[in-house]
Amino acid sequence: VSAKGECKGIGLGRPPLGRVDTAPFVLDWNHARPGVGAHGLFDVRLPMELSRPHRRAGVSETRGANSFIVTVGEELLSGETVETNGSWLSKQLASLGVPVTKRVVVGDDPESIQTAVSEGLCLADIVLVTGGLGPTADDLTRPAIAHLFGLRLEVDQAVLADLRERFRARGFDDFPTSNVVQAEVPRGAG
Repeated sequence: VSAKGECKGIGLGRPPLGRVDTAPFVLDWNHARPGVGAHGLFDVRLPMELSRPHRRAGVSETRGANSFIVTVGEELLSGETVETNGSWLSKQLASLGVPVTKRVVVGDDPESIQTAVSEGLCLADIVLVTGGLGPTADDLTRPAIAHLFGLRLEVDQAVLADLRERFRARGFDDFPTSNVVQAEVPRGAG
């Protein structure tokens, strides 16, 4: 995606729905109802009012939002782990009437993550990224996304409190300082 928000190099001329200089939106599934799928993610209401004119063969029609899924992890590319998050997300999105335009698997490489997310911004209204969000040095999704949007990472105190509670609920009284990084979000994401 160019600085002007134009999609280059993938055969598309239209700008993405959101501008690249807009903060990404972080879905908060920690407060969702239990039992609504993995982490209750889809209890969060996606903005279905996201619709825009879509031109096909010179005819203007309004269509609902579509989506693009980026799954991150070297273990997925090597075959060490079978990628199931994308399938699950696709099924959940389909049940909400949000078609998936494309799914991409990339390694733990900032440039690959940024390229995939940029492509998603060109092809779809909603870009979901899963993986690479742990506390280890090879979990590069957060900094790659923040860099793509030109934002700094900052600790979200509400997310940190939720993480601490999750550890307590699982019998861990001491919260490892190495996990604080999991509460970092791009500044302004919300």
